[in-house]
Amino acid sequence: MFFELLTNGDVVRLPGEVSVMNLPERGRPHVVLLAQYNRVLVGTDQFESFERWLWGKPDGSEWEEISLYEGMPKKLHVPFLGDVHIKSSVVTLLRRELLNRLSPPGNHDAAAALVRDALQEDSTCVLAPLLKDEETFREMVEEDVILRAAYWGFRMGLLWGGPEMILRIKMWVRLARLSFDSALRFPRMWFFLTGQPDETSVTDLLGIGFSGEQLRSLDGEDGNPVLLKGPGGYLIQAWHNGLGRSGKEEHVPLRVWLYLTVSMWDDLRGKKGLSLREMVFAAWGFLEATDAWERMRIYGGTSLVTGLSPV
Repeated sequence: MFFELLTNGDVVRLPGEVSVMNLPERGRPHVVLLAQYNRVLVGTDQFESFERWLWGKPDGSEWEEISLYEGMPKKLHVPFLGDVHIKSSVVTLLRRELLNRLSPPGNHDAAAALVRDALQEDSTCVLAPLLKDEETFREMVEEDVILRAAYWGFRMGLLWGGPEMILRIKMWVRLARLSFDSALRFPRMWFFLTGQPDETSVTDLLGIGFSGEQLRSLDGEDGNPVLLKGPGGYLIQAWHNGLGRSGKEEHVPLRVWLYLTVSMWDDLRGKKGLSLREMVFAAWGFLEATDAWERMRIYGGTSLVTGLSPV
C-alpha cells in the first residue's frame, strides 16, 4: 500500500502499482509513505505480528528504525534540509493499514485454554461443556461479545499484561461475566500511581454527585478497601500493591477508584455477594478485556472462524 505525503500534511493513497527501488531488505514492505526531500517511511513486520517502521532514502543503504504511536504526531528530521511532519491522524491511518496486514500476536491455544478454565470454574455457566470442541469454541467466541473480549484479553495478558491481568480477567469471567457491558452497565475506574488524585478525576467524581469533602475524607481512611455512598451509586477505594512480572511485590502502591451505579452494586453485592475487592478486580478485568479487543481488532486475521494461524 503506497501513500504520498502532501505539503499540507495530508496523505493520498496512490492508485495501482507503484515501483520504488532500493527499499530496505529487512522484511517485506506492507505500507510505504513517500515524503518530502526524497525520503520514504516504510512499514514492515517483525515476526509476522509486530510492526516495524523504517525511515530513510530509497537510494541509500542506511535506514533508521523509528516508532509510531497511536494518535500522536511524528516529526522526522532530514539533515541539512528540514523536518517532515506527520499529523496524528496520518500516523493512525498508517499504523492501522499496516496492522491490518499482520497476524495478531499471541498464542491461540493458551488463550483458549484460559477461557475454558475460567468458565468451568463457574458452576452456573452452561457454555463450558460446549467449548471443548475447537470449532464450536471459535464460532462462539466470534458470536459472543463477552467470550470474544475474554479471549483477546487473555491473549494480550499472556503477551504483555502478566499474571495479574490474567487473574483479573479470569475473576471477571468467573464472577461477573454478565454484570457489565459497554453501554448501560459500564464501570468507571480511575488509577493514581502517585496516590494523589488528579484534578480531572476529581472533577469527574464531583460531576457524578460526590462532594469535595467526601473525596478528601478518603485520604484519611485506614481501611482497604473503603466504600463511599453517593447519590447515584457507590465509590470504592482500594490500594493495590501490584506484582511485577517476576512475581515480586511492587514498592509503589496504586490507588484505585471504582464507581458503580446502584443497579451494578445491587447485582454484584446483593445478588452475587461479591466482596469489595472482588468487585474492583472483576471490573478492572472487564475493562482490560474490552480494551484488549479494541486494540487487537485492528489486526488482520482476528476472525477465529476463518482459521486464525496462531503465532
